[in-house]
Amino acid sequence: MIDTRTLSAALNDELRPVGFVKKGATWYLRKQDVIAVLNLQKSNYDSTHFLNLGFWLREIDDVQNPKDEQCHVRTRAEEIWPTETPNIAELLTVDATCDDAERLAAIRSFTREKVLPLLLEGTTIPGLLALLENHDGFLVRRIALDLLGLDTN
Repeated sequence: MIDTRTLSAALNDELRPVGFVKKGATWYLRKQDVIAVLNLQKSNYDSTHFLNLGFWLREIDDVQNPKDEQCHVRTRAEEIWPTETPNIAELLTVDATCDDAERLAAIRSFTREKVLPLLLEGTTIPGLLALLENHDGFLVRRIALDLLGLDTN
């Protein structure tokens, strides 16, 4: 069985070499315009984990380590990739029945091939706008709509 610490270590192995800095269960990549945020959240009710993805716009407020739930643009991995195989929600369930080594390899691969490119793309305003145009499932805070030039209707 894979615990939260093991999941966190697997994510850290993929994120740290690209420049992400870990604080608690959250990783940050600070760029000129945007801070990319990835948070590993454990459910309060069962052994499920979630990958929360967020983007903090530094022009609105330049904070060091924004919480994922405060990000100006945010989502969960399963919202962006609901039909991916392997399913990320199943991979992040601690008591999943599949082989632990295979599951960790799949989590690392998913992070490297899906999550990292998305987070890196969103570290510029044009890249973030492209993500919003090409993916459903993002929540955008009202305060960010004007800065991003998005329609408020």
